[in-house]
Amino acid sequence: MYVNVYRFAVYVYVSSQTIAVLWIRGMLGQRPVSCGTIGVGIEIGVRIEVIEGMRVEEMGMRMRLRFVVGVVGFWGGLVGGDGWGVTTPLPHGFAHNDYQHARPLMDAVDLGFCNIEADVHWVQGDLWVGHDPEDLREDRTLERLYLEPLLRLVRSNGGHVFPEGVPFRLFVDLKTDALSSYKALEQMLERYAEMLTQYREGVILPGAVTVVVSGERPVEYMRSQARRLAFLDGRLSDLEAGVSADLFPVISDRWDDHFTWRGKGAMPAEEAELLRRWVERARTGGHLLRFWSIPTDGSAECRVFWETMMEFGVDLINTDDLKGLAQHCGG
Repeated sequence: MYVNVYRFAVYVYVSSQTIAVLWIRGMLGQRPVSCGTIGVGIEIGVRIEVIEGMRVEEMGMRMRLRFVVGVVGFWGGLVGGDGWGVTTPLPHGFAHNDYQHARPLMDAVDLGFCNIEADVHWVQGDLWVGHDPEDLREDRTLERLYLEPLLRLVRSNGGHVFPEGVPFRLFVDLKTDALSSYKALEQMLERYAEMLTQYREGVILPGAVTVVVSGERPVEYMRSQARRLAFLDGRLSDLEAGVSADLFPVISDRWDDHFTWRGKGAMPAEEAELLRRWVERARTGGHLLRFWSIPTDGSAECRVFWETMMEFGVDLINTDDLKGLAQHCGG
């Protein structure tokens, strides 16, 4: 019997399963990326041969040491983009209740979403993120989950959320008293003014991120401001009243308050005509149009609904199914 230590190999492998999330900022200002494991390994083979007459038995032992290594020089993930790791911005994409995803903000941004919603409550002088009071946690604030990472992203991407400079909107849905909540938001936004779209005495100064206030809205107070770092999410009643897009860049309303069709069969002719009129009126006034309380689950009827909204020219498509809408919009 003899022992023959005969093999020593160094190899590179790429895992087919996405089992690591690599947070890397490359030299060209890339954003964090998610990808499959890429690593190196060392393999030592030991073979033991036992000779007994005509019979040979072989035993093998392998030891592999794997090390995850950083990947620099591409932007985006392995999925959801054009080519190797490049995310295509989705101007139609609206991440409804974004904070409910595993990675608030970044799950949506990695898929190209250009519109993200965060519900906030004014608590202890701060803005805590969550839909209901029982959802709130002190460590989940608007600043920590959204404003701080957005500023890092904008600084690393040459002044934009996406390299192409596609407009990006953060919708802040105020769930508590309108004026108190807005004043807390206003004070907070001053610390991030360098990246924000501003209104200053009748002039819009575009920034990388436009903050849109929804929910409990202090309309008259914001209308009276000569300078502000946020804008308002209007309603169809505001659109009918002829409000300015300088204050109301987006018009949003509850779908069920005006329509019965939800993606099954053909849309009734009178509802289709009503939708056409509102789309045209919003476009003429320079507003974006959005509806909430729509199918968002990625079902077949939901996909018909998404397609119909885009055919009619509705600008922003609400969804909880980020990957589903990203795949749908990407063809």
